Amino acid sequence: MSKGLKFCYQAAPNLPTSISIDGKRLRQICINLLSNAVKFTSQGTVQLGVTYSDNTLELTVKDDGVGIPQELHREVFKPFIQTGSSDYKVQGTGLGLAITSGLVEIMGGNITLDSAPNQGSLFTVQIPAIVVVDSQIPVVDNTAITCSIIGYNRLDQSSAQLRALVVDDMVENCLVMRSLLEQLNFAVTLAADGVQAVQLATNEPFDVIFMDLVMPNMDGLTATRRIMEYPGRSNTIILATTARAYPEDQAASLEAGCRDYLSKPVARDRLLQLLVKYLPIEWVYAENLYTSNVTSVLSPEETASTLNAEQSQQLLDIIRLGAVKDVISNLETLLQAPNCPTQAKYLLELARDFKLSSLRSALKANISCGCEQMH
Repeated sequence: MSKGLKFCYQAAPNLPTSISIDGKRLRQICINLLSNAVKFTSQGTVQLGVTYSDNTLELTVKDDGVGIPQELHREVFKPFIQTGSSDYKVQGTGLGLAITSGLVEIMGGNITLDSAPNQGSLFTVQIPAIVVVDSQIPVVDNTAITCSIIGYNRLDQSSAQLRALVVDDMVENCLVMRSLLEQLNFAVTLAADGVQAVQLATNEPFDVIFMDLVMPNMDGLTATRRIMEYPGRSNTIILATTARAYPEDQAASLEAGCRDYLSKPVARDRLLQLLVKYLPIEWVYAENLYTSNVTSVLSPEETASTLNAEQSQQLLDIIRLGAVKDVISNLETLLQAPNCPTQAKYLLELARDFKLSSLRSALKANISCGCEQMH
């Protein structure tokens, strides 16, 4: 945000109007690659390009960043790998490119890298995609239609667009939050630290503020107190965002004036719950007839048979290594076994959609239940 980078988008003039592709995974691929480009580029340009030919969609993300030596081109797609000068390394999980590579592979595509030290990087993604015309759009049975939230209706008689302020010193976190909120029709403003947040929030009101707790210059707790003390801002809805979801951190954020908190990485379901809880809105749903992989809704009876604690711990360990493809492979194998726990089908859907937060929560619940039964 404060880097002053230039962003360019170049789309080929002959792009088809509609293609058959997994939009959710494609969006995540774009977010991951662009976040990576911004993270390791201190000045210059980040460029996104899109072309289509021979039933293949091609995405390119080019940056003027630190670059990657040839001998490390394969390594960057492995979990927890960072390259480049230590001056440019940014704290993080190191899973972004590993997850991106996994998503591309699941979609039947490939990803390549062209880069050299101090010469920037060019990531190229090619994914099979068939052009769809109106007459070819399949008719989907009503039971397979999935509903998605596309926006909101205000319940306070106002027609103004809701405004959100996202405060975080990690650029990639801001990009993810902005993407989530803009999909819901929020107007989003970004701030890199508490100082900027206080300046913005005292100059004009926001309907909701997402406040990171640990930042340079001014931390989130101090910024929250300053905003709440400012005349006319005492009712501001501030939600803390933190990777350290300890009880003491949660208590400190509530004491400072935050209404609630979100653990990072932010889970979309939790975000939706808090927004509808604290804002005068109701969600607007749209029936999505063209989702490429319709996720079934499992009843409590279908998920009653769960994985045991040992199986759950093994999968949780694999997730921590960032090997999501191995999680999918393990669950697919488990589903072939006799007397397979019915929960495995639900967990496989979470893994395929890269809903890692929900997947981890389910596995941890299994482990917790297993420990209680042992006692």
